[in-house]
Order: sequence, then C-alpha cells, then structure tokens
Amino acid sequence: MAQSLEELVSRWERTAKSAATYNLTLDDWLNDLDLRDIIDRQSSANPGLRARLDAADREFRANTAESKRSMWGPTAGAEHHLTRHWWYFRYPSSPGESMELDLIAAGILPRKTH
Repeated sequence: MAQSLEELVSRWERTAKSAATYNLTLDDWLNDLDLRDIIDRQSSANPGLRARLDAADREFRANTAESKRSMWGPTAGAEHHLTRHWWYFRYPSSPGESMELDLIAAGILPRKTH
C-alpha cells in the first residue's frame, strides 16, 4: 500500500528526531535515507508539508555528522551528489552500539583502539 506524502514526511520527522542516537543497523539507516530520497522525488509538496520537511531536515542535520562518502558506499558516488543528496552523506552523531559497529565495519568510523 502506497503511503501519502504526509505519511512519508511524518516518518522522516521521527527519523530526524532519533537520528543522533540511532541504534538500528546500517541497512535500516539506508532505508531511512532512501525514504528522504523518495520524498525529494515527490517535489509537489504543499507549503505546509514543505515547512515540516525543512524543519525535519534541520533537525536531522543537527543530529548527524557529515561523511566524506555516501552511506551507500563508494560505488554510489556517481548517483549521489553531496549537495543534491546531502542526506546520503550523514550518519548519527552519537550512534548506539549496534549502529556504531556497523559504521566501523563499513569504514565510515575509525576502528577503536584499546
């Protein structure tokens, strides 16, 4: 069942709010980033939804850190542009343990040395 644009924006708002301490898997994170991409492709957002989306985007940016490469990996570089698809270049600023391990395994965060 297809979701309305309003439902998609509501899901993105929830993701933005919890982004800082996200503790699902990297695959879950990629799904959430793809959600933002779907919203972007549905550019007919009404002004009320646009304002909500802009606020959620600001919150998402505040709760995340920028990566030098797309979260989808180096092969996505041709498809994802840092300015146009900025959400693909961000990861949780204080990820939970599970997410942190995935980010380390993916080479996004450095390995911890003890």
